[in-house]
Amino acid sequence: MKCDLELAQRIVDFMNELVTFDKVAIAMLIENRMPCNKELGEHPTVQTMILDGKYYVGLLGILNGICGVDESGYGLISVEFAGKNETETSPKTLEIMKFLLTSKI
Repeated sequence: MKCDLELAQRIVDFMNELVTFDKVAIAMLIENRMPCNKELGEHPTVQTMILDGKYYVGLLGILNGICGVDESGYGLISVEFAGKNETETSPKTLEIMKFLLTSKI
């Protein structure tokens, strides 16, 4: 599938606008992943993860699926969480974030 860089940029801009309205809600939507079946889990553009042999998908994976993937098979859109690391679990770590393009195909 061809990558749609213009669409990806529009999604990035829109999501960054939504972050200004409610950082925590948008962060929680991005952090959440739902179990999905193998067919969705192996979709060629939707970004998913496998954990304990089960597929999971989230909003970011679906947004990336709309835009296509780069030559490496990765989505064009990523999210930056300020201050988030493996040991932090406080909701405060989810408040400051931005969406960005990760690829300039």
